[in-house]
Amino acid sequence: MNLGASRIRTFFHITFPIIRPGIFTAALFAYIASFDELIGTMFICGVQSITLPKQMWDGIRDEFSPTIAAVAALLIFLTILLMALMVYMRNRQELILVKKH
Repeated sequence: MNLGASRIRTFFHITFPIIRPGIFTAALFAYIASFDELIGTMFICGVQSITLPKQMWDGIRDEFSPTIAAVAALLIFLTILLMALMVYMRNRQELILVKKH
């Protein structure tokens, strides 16, 4: 900013690239932790609310449903995709840094 850039330009060209890995990592951990919050969901929303963790719990507890297997496969695929995206972004960032020096 001391060289004439605006606050928005400074944020998107300096601050955001530095904090981007932390934001994506926090989002990934929040996503993963949300599936472990069955008790919290039941406490806050009540037993009548239907959320994905509660539906999965009911499906496993009451009967085996192919929906649970499909959701589990999608979650595994999504997790692998997110991890591959993180590796790609890290490699791209390192390549950009190497080219600058």
